[in-house]
Amino acid sequence: MDKLCKTARGLDVFFRVLFWLAVALGAVMLIADIAVLAGAGTNNGESFHWLVTLDANGTAYSMADAAADGLPGTFIALSVLFLLSLAFGLWVLHVIRQLLRPMKEGRPFESAVSQSLRQLGWMAVAYGVLEVIVTAIAQFVLTRALNTTGAALDIGYDLTWLLVAVLLFLFSYIFRYGEELQRQADETL
Repeated sequence: MDKLCKTARGLDVFFRVLFWLAVALGAVMLIADIAVLAGAGTNNGESFHWLVTLDANGTAYSMADAAADGLPGTFIALSVLFLLSLAFGLWVLHVIRQLLRPMKEGRPFESAVSQSLRQLGWMAVAYGVLEVIVTAIAQFVLTRALNTTGAALDIGYDLTWLLVAVLLFLFSYIFRYGEELQRQADETL
């Protein structure tokens, strides 16, 4: 049991650091977005080509190009999509930390664990659906805004999320059975 607690504590520290790195990334992106919008008419956003890009007919266009071409609405729409994706990722990290909380205390068969696993399973399903939608919207908005012809929308159909969701649901049922066994063992003592 000591090893479980120690591992859960280590994982909790890792996910806490990852959470705050993601928050910092979001803050940097927000500041970069504001800088691009503020300087859209002056420097053409040339220093911000590292943001989201679209390759159309061998020419790379970026979000900064959209802002520089007088399309701040497009730029804002793409920034909002990024922030929503980041918020979803932060929510997932929060649920993972909730999952680890009882394990850090040496109670792996508490009801919060199976509930968190089930919630993560539904998040995996939501991620699979949202990934396709957000990617399609971002590519469509950028293609329309830059008025590029011949740009193909590249929407992948990776079903890894479905496998992850199924595994999380199965683990949820396993832990729920463990909770029942733990409750029965506690009652007999």
